[in-house]
Amino acid sequence: MESSKEFIQNCLVTESNDFNAIRERLKDKHLLNALYCILADYTYFAEELDKIKKHIFYGKPLPSDDGKPFLAMYDFNAKDLASAPSEKTIRLLHGILGIATETAELTKPLSEHLFDGVELDKVNILEELSDADWYKSIIFNTLEEDSFEPSWEKIINKLKARYGDKFSAAAAINRNLEVERAILEG
Repeated sequence: MESSKEFIQNCLVTESNDFNAIRERLKDKHLLNALYCILADYTYFAEELDKIKKHIFYGKPLPSDDGKPFLAMYDFNAKDLASAPSEKTIRLLHGILGIATETAELTKPLSEHLFDGVELDKVNILEELSDADWYKSIIFNTLEEDSFEPSWEKIINKLKARYGDKFSAAAAINRNLEVERAILEG
């Protein structure tokens, strides 16, 4: 079983780190416009999702906008649940919605740093990552896993199968999903 420090070091072996090529791609104005817009949209929708999460799990009232109930804008495509959610499904919903909303709390300061020159807030970034770990803990427990480490080992083995000892863009694009799935199931 490896420590989180070892896990991080093993992950970094397969990090995409051709920074000159990445910087060059980031000069594309169309790409930057798309990145900016998608980060803004992602943040917006994750913040909306957070309102729903807080209502479902904490009983926080939903806001209204110009007198319209918050949920009114989503009535056009309403679906019913397939069945009454089990305790397990409810816990998974909480954990997964929590991770989704925490990632938006990372994308907003990143976007502000990239596009507005705002200094990154390391304390906040680490806090949001730890909050995501809290939600991951709910998911792991719900799936009857008592530790992150076994999944870390599988991820490292998957990455080694994909990349060997070093990241390559070709390997990132041309993945053998059957082999990777077998490793994850193993």
